[in-house]
Amino acid sequence: MSLLAPLFLLGLAAIALPLWLHRQRVRDTRREPFSSAMLLEAQPQQLRTRKRWQYLLLLALRVLLLALLCLAFAQPVWRRHVARTGAHAALQIVVLDTSMSMSADGSFERARAVARRLIDTLGAGQRAQLVSAADGLSVVSSAGSEPTADTAALRAALAGMRVGPERLDYGAAMAGLDVLLARRRGAIDVHLISDFQATGTPTRFADLMPPASPDRQVFLYLHSVAAAAAEPNWAITAIRRAGADLIVSVRGFHTPARALTVTLDINGKPAGRQSATVPPDGQSDLRFAQPLLPLGDDRVTARIVDGLETDALAADNVRWAAIRNAPAEPVPLLAAATDDRAVSYLSTALAAAAEGDVAEVHPLASFDARALPRYRWVMLDDLGAVDAAMAAQLRGYVEGGGAVFAALGSHAATLERLPVLGDEVHGSAGADVSPLSVGQLDPSHPLLAGLAGWESLDIGHLPLLTPQPDDQVLVDASNGAPLLIERHMGRGRVLLYAGDLDDEGNNLPVQPLFVGLMAQAARYLSGRGELPVAETVGASLALGRGGGPAGQLIDPSGRTVLSLADTSRPLTVKLNQTGFYQIYTPAGEALVAVNPDPLESDLAPMSAGLLARWRSALAAVQSGEPGAVSGISGGAAAAGAAVAASAFTREPLAPRLLVLLVLLVLAESLLGDHALRYRLAQDRLGQGRLAQGRLAQGPPAAGGRT
Repeated sequence: MSLLAPLFLLGLAAIALPLWLHRQRVRDTRREPFSSAMLLEAQPQQLRTRKRWQYLLLLALRVLLLALLCLAFAQPVWRRHVARTGAHAALQIVVLDTSMSMSADGSFERARAVARRLIDTLGAGQRAQLVSAADGLSVVSSAGSEPTADTAALRAALAGMRVGPERLDYGAAMAGLDVLLARRRGAIDVHLISDFQATGTPTRFADLMPPASPDRQVFLYLHSVAAAAAEPNWAITAIRRAGADLIVSVRGFHTPARALTVTLDINGKPAGRQSATVPPDGQSDLRFAQPLLPLGDDRVTARIVDGLETDALAADNVRWAAIRNAPAEPVPLLAAATDDRAVSYLSTALAAAAEGDVAEVHPLASFDARALPRYRWVMLDDLGAVDAAMAAQLRGYVEGGGAVFAALGSHAATLERLPVLGDEVHGSAGADVSPLSVGQLDPSHPLLAGLAGWESLDIGHLPLLTPQPDDQVLVDASNGAPLLIERHMGRGRVLLYAGDLDDEGNNLPVQPLFVGLMAQAARYLSGRGELPVAETVGASLALGRGGGPAGQLIDPSGRTVLSLADTSRPLTVKLNQTGFYQIYTPAGEALVAVNPDPLESDLAPMSAGLLARWRSALAAVQSGEPGAVSGISGGAAAAGAAVAASAFTREPLAPRLLVLLVLLVLAESLLGDHALRYRLAQDRLGQGRLAQGRLAQGPPAAGGRT
């Protein structure tokens, strides 16, 4: 037996606690001198043997309970002998790496040859199953979802397998084996055929081992088809906007210096051509000066078209980017006084945020509320200045899907109930002498993610509000009062800052934090921040996160991804193609550029030492040697190529220990309850005898002492 987490055995020191407690219950048997026993009433000596054994048994149960708890956390594993009927198991799982790196020169064809040889050597009574490994493990459907002995069907399925744009992580692949083989029992041979890319190595070496199961034995074989040395590869790794220019980054992996030519297309039309020399194993940035970007979301495509005579991987020579080029979108800023400092702070912060929004200042008294549906979101410098008619219009606008950012100014301080929201104002807190500060905040919320500087905020005046049960308090003050609240109303939402923005009650408007807060509020309330403009292939895209409909999604090949029923509810879609995904929602259109993971562009294989250690660890686990995962000497690489005729499987004992723990807890509870009732009965008996002794002595004499 071995332990996977032996450090938990340090918890055995807790056994000292029940030993000390039971020691406190032991009766002191020391003899003390007494002047005379003539006046003491004789009592028969009680036998306490039964009580003593109950206490000892209770002590043993408690000590055993703590010991088993520590042992269960230490995860003991019992090595059980597994007799194999032959050199190979009856079930053969052939896992073929179909990640992007396998499209390098000849890698996938070499992998096909290995898989074909495994299929052709199936013995009598053996069945096989083809599995594709990239972003996850998936059974090749053309061969059937169940293992088969039909080698012709397996060869046909193998011929139909293709390399994709995804990345393979070997730790995730080992974890995926547990799901893939969930219904399988007995011995299973798994053949992993891959280039064993170094960037696919997990952080922990233990993650490279197949998961253990008490009723399944997995024997993993590694078949490497990697080239002897890292093949040179150039890739486009980034497209970014710098002012009016576009910059394309080209990176070389294990490459010599080479002059490369890159072309730029915008919305399918040529927009430029640049050449540069990429240094050895280095990067060059090519600047395309002021390309013509039409208004809207533009599809920008960069390609390496010349200088790739020795490039090993062609899939990363193109990159896609969605560049938003749109005029500033007006956002109504409704204010009681248009020359107020809060209006100036909000307008300046929104302009500095550079999120494509510009504040349109409107007096509350003259603003036509019928124009509200034209805007994505609205700002209010003082919610208390809104009259009843405008409050009803704003409430309808929010419930219909609009968004409002509002603060509380001097008008709100005089009200008992806030317009639009209807919340009661319970006085105020804070003072200039001892201002409040920020208490807790939710950094995981997209509005606050990455924002720093809240500790510099001083609050001299803060209206006290009671959040509603469905409210999300994003920031609260040091006294626990809500400072920043998000409330959903119908299909829209209100973001309420409980302080003022005129730099009188707090100093938020003059903090650098304020510009970042308004930038993220613009993205969040306008809906532009809910959808990314760039993603890695294999990522999941959440549609309709605000509770609204998902809309429609068109993949890079022009096909509709969602059915009509899917468009009416929130949905998560996996992006399994590279290129541009077009999204149509009730709020507008959006474009998402999906590219391969740059880690796939580095074709360097695992070191020979690491691959030998992996093979040795597999052989050691399968042969029952201890310490197989933590460290293996380098001379056993050949031992991993075959498995002994007899082997051991690791059977976890923690589930059985947990069942025993439950039984011990029940036994300890019953015995402890019985011992407690026995003690209470003895105490009542002793009190009764003491009362009888006092009655036998009679009442004290008049004027005497007792």
